[in-house]
Amino acid sequence: MFLMHNWKVALDPRRHTRILLGEREIACIDLTSIDVSKALLWQNVEIRTSTGVETLTGLSGSAAIRLRDDLLAFVNAHLGRLIEHDKEQLREVDQIVGAIVDAQRQYLAQFDIGRAIAAVPGNAARALSHPLFDAALIPAPVRRHLPSALELLEDPEARHRYNESFVAHELRAFAGFFDGLGEFPLAGEQREACIRLEDSNLLVTPPALASPRPWLARSPTYLGSGCTNRRRSCSWHSARRPPRS
Repeated sequence: MFLMHNWKVALDPRRHTRILLGEREIACIDLTSIDVSKALLWQNVEIRTSTGVETLTGLSGSAAIRLRDDLLAFVNAHLGRLIEHDKEQLREVDQIVGAIVDAQRQYLAQFDIGRAIAAVPGNAARALSHPLFDAALIPAPVRRHLPSALELLEDPEARHRYNESFVAHELRAFAGFFDGLGEFPLAGEQREACIRLEDSNLLVTPPALASPRPWLARSPTYLGSGCTNRRRSCSWHSARRPPRS
């Protein structure tokens, strides 16, 4: 016997701050991830918060993706409302991130940008630093107000261009320091690894080698995308019986 839980999800624009999951309400601001996972005979949608996870089972591949996208769009519609009601605060966000970029005083991982935004008080900054925030899903009238510095958070290529320029600058500025580190100066890859501070990295330097090579591992973060009709309520529920074996 393969077991499958019954569930029902309701997305009501009139109650845009929360997702209704059966009798339970989950605040959009408390969500940390919404992902599709594969089971043996079907696919699931996992809704995570900081305190737990809800698994919606028994879905086909296309239905799971569609439900995930609807959930992400619903959450971002709520984040858009938070930003809309606190637009003036966006200038402060732009100034803080822009100052970091203009000064070229640090390598920028995605976490660094999110932390700088989260340090600004208020709901707009809270929405921009939310783990499910996706500028492409924010309503167009609100998207026009988003700070230009947010490009570094949303566009990996823009952040890559900035970081490559920063690394080249730091390598030149600290060439004398690196060259003077004893009998075996650091190799080029090691020097870069000392400067690059991605969200997750690992530097391995075998002591037995005269000219060791570091390994640098990065863990990028991806957000889903989707769309929604803001004027209608959406309701999802499990409708299939579990197969027997």
